[in-house]
Amino acid sequence: MRFFLIAAALALAACGSDSDESSFPGPANEERGSSSGSAPTPPGDAGAGGGSSGGGFSGEGDTLPTSCEGACRESSLVLKKGELTVDFDRTQFGFDRTTSYPKLKLSAYQGGADACPAPDDEPNHALQISGVPAPFDDSTFEAAAGLTAALYDFRGGVIAGSTAVLKGTRIQLTPVAASLDSQAAELFVAFDVHLEFEQGITVDGHVFSTHCPSIDQR
Repeated sequence: MRFFLIAAALALAACGSDSDESSFPGPANEERGSSSGSAPTPPGDAGAGGGSSGGGFSGEGDTLPTSCEGACRESSLVLKKGELTVDFDRTQFGFDRTTSYPKLKLSAYQGGADACPAPDDEPNHALQISGVPAPFDDSTFEAAAGLTAALYDFRGGVIAGSTAVLKGTRIQLTPVAASLDSQAAELFVAFDVHLEFEQGITVDGHVFSTHCPSIDQR
């Protein structure tokens, strides 16, 4: 029952529901840009072009690398709670177009299939970071920029008590590289991550996330 309740919540979030608290949608009036709140002029319809990629966007004045090689392409994201550690297997991202300007939604999983997530996937643990502005430089994003995080404990063993979901109490994402132009050969983002949750849970590391259309919200 624990798994099916959380799976239903994730499915609703992926479909763009704004009524499910566990999806933690960011403020609808946030614009993409640096954590200081500044935002470049949108380059037009973010969904235009790009064939089957589902969209993408770029901005003038970008200083963030658009290539990612070697260690940059390796995800290493670790959850810690006392002596307990959980290594997330993979990370992916989708475009969130439910806001006034498209943002990013990062997902990380431990266990389950390696492909883009489907409603019947059965990971052991999942992590979602929503409301992420498209990065233009290496300025760190924090909760004040509209980011939210949720940790899902599908199988138990991490989150104590009756709840199976925890909201992030501290969020820090530092961009490393990104390729989000819909005409690019590959859509990806790379971030250094630090998250804190109640019950002494932390998540730290580096993520290289490729685009998964099933995570997109419209």
